[in-house]
Amino acid sequence: MKTIKTPKLTRTATIERIRADDNSDGRRIEVSFSSEEPFDRFFGTEILDHGKDSVDLEFLDSGNAPLLVDHEPGNQIGVVEEANIGQDRRGHATVRFGKSAFADEVFQDVEDGIRRNVSVGYRVNEMLLEAQVEDGPDTYRVTDWSPLEVSIVSIPADASVGVGRADDGEAFETVINLNRSDMEEIMPDKNETKAAEVNPTDAANNEAAIKAASDKAASVALEGERNRVADIQTLAGKHNKRDLGDKAIGDGLTIDQFRGLLLDELGESKPIETPAGDLDLSAKDKGDYSLLRAINAAASQDWRSAGREREYSDEIAKRIGRDPQGFFVPYDLGWGQRDLTVGTATAGGHLKGTDHLGGEFIDALRSKLVVRRLGARVMSGLKGDVAIPALNAKTTVYWVAENNAPTEGAPTFRQVTMAPKTVAAYVDLSRKLVIQSDPSVEQVVREDMVGQVAGGIEAVAINGGGSNEPTGILQTSGIC
Repeated sequence: MKTIKTPKLTRTATIERIRADDNSDGRRIEVSFSSEEPFDRFFGTEILDHGKDSVDLEFLDSGNAPLLVDHEPGNQIGVVEEANIGQDRRGHATVRFGKSAFADEVFQDVEDGIRRNVSVGYRVNEMLLEAQVEDGPDTYRVTDWSPLEVSIVSIPADASVGVGRADDGEAFETVINLNRSDMEEIMPDKNETKAAEVNPTDAANNEAAIKAASDKAASVALEGERNRVADIQTLAGKHNKRDLGDKAIGDGLTIDQFRGLLLDELGESKPIETPAGDLDLSAKDKGDYSLLRAINAAASQDWRSAGREREYSDEIAKRIGRDPQGFFVPYDLGWGQRDLTVGTATAGGHLKGTDHLGGEFIDALRSKLVVRRLGARVMSGLKGDVAIPALNAKTTVYWVAENNAPTEGAPTFRQVTMAPKTVAAYVDLSRKLVIQSDPSVEQVVREDMVGQVAGGIEAVAINGGGSNEPTGILQTSGIC
């Protein structure tokens, strides 16, 4: 039996579906976070056993485990509500998204199918040397492991080559069991999987490799422990939960576990990461604050009458680490928030007046009529078809020398025929609209129809030639 140090490891799967049942707030999804697919690790090929006694779901199923983005402790967007190992020998979980702006953004991407990858971070407690390979990595079956968090990830671990990712955080002690009888208890069916014989030389080489990996991981462990304590103390101090932070450090909780407890302690109404300008002022403190008093004090550089305002500004400056040009205003005063607005009808919108300027009615843009101004002849009073004689080809003239005769020429004639065509428009108006409209809808429609008919005649006069239309100038041969 050997013991090595391993960091928190991760595996990647895909989001299964948005839950259709028990999802009244619409912010839950189901994920499959683990399987028995082999993964290559620094110590060999890893297989996560999904037997009943192999997976410790106590923390992941407690309702305190965090839902993160890209395994970043600072990017918590929700919690893991429940977890279980299915009959398909895969890990399944239901996660619920928080209501912060960032959590809502990620959840929308999940609903839209943009973010489709999910990953689980876990610690390995004990594993069994399952098989030794002469020209490749040894195979280890993890017989005791603990999921710690679930993450929505952009770039997943490469499942095709089995490379998982490990962070640089806390390292854990992992027991490697080299006892073959223990392996037989876990895998009684030898017909399906046969354990390879352990060569003493190979075993010695393997133990040397394990020791080298253990020494390397041990150096990471100390730094990881320092980071764990510092991260928990910082987060606990930011939310005035130092007692809870001290208890978490003493209990050996990771920063991810502490975030889950802290989220449960604070509730969803207040995000984990609060703005530096949020001073958590009471209603009385907000009422006593005077922006005008602060402006006058900053202008005169005399803060004697604005001590409260100066105190709040100094506290914000201390948090963000820089001095203001004038003064800082607390974020939680509720600037710009109003209970009554014109945007909501029942919250003041019905009080908004509207001026109906019927006399300023705006007509549509129309093309300018130019055909008659260009010299078109208009004939009125016609009833039957029309035939008009026309000069088709003009007489040719020649320039000739003295005493020479010109070439004979003659004009030709044609006939222009016309038949009646009809252009019309139709609009149906209700009686109430005719009575109540301002300006008069009858007058508006009448003027619109006249303009449209005139524009229609103008258009076909220039380029008409379609079905039931007169032939226009551009469509008449011999004149252009």
